[in-house]
Amino acid sequence: MNERRGTQDRSGPAGIRPDSRSRPVVALVPNLFLATRLEAELAEAGLRCRIVDSAATFKAALPGSCLGIVDLSAPGAVMAISRSKADCPGLPILAFGLHVQADLLQAATHAGADRVIPHTRLGRGLMELALALIGAGATVPDVAARPPGEVD
Repeated sequence: MNERRGTQDRSGPAGIRPDSRSRPVVALVPNLFLATRLEAELAEAGLRCRIVDSAATFKAALPGSCLGIVDLSAPGAVMAISRSKADCPGLPILAFGLHVQADLLQAATHAGADRVIPHTRLGRGLMELALALIGAGATVPDVAARPPGEVD
């Protein structure tokens, strides 16, 4: 309860803004195991998630969302990032891929992804990255700016 106003605090888990909680995260993740894991982590943070498995569906689902997440192993992933930034310029995009594919990570950065992380980082700090990108607070280092091969 908010003592001053006598109303319930609606900031939600981890300080997520109410407007962000009502809008879904859209994730282009064709791997079912990974998609299920990502969806569970987002739900734990109080975020709704819509998992899609194609670049076309990703692009169509983005309007009205609070964050886009892109698995760079998905066919057309880099193009999906580029088109998403053109169609929804204020929408943050978080991309992830294998750390050994430095050229693909760099391509995602050039396509406009706001943050690009190695796949190994998914289990550590993913929610903090997502929350920071949708405006819930924390400052996040730009992993994509690191030299190829250097993993967080």
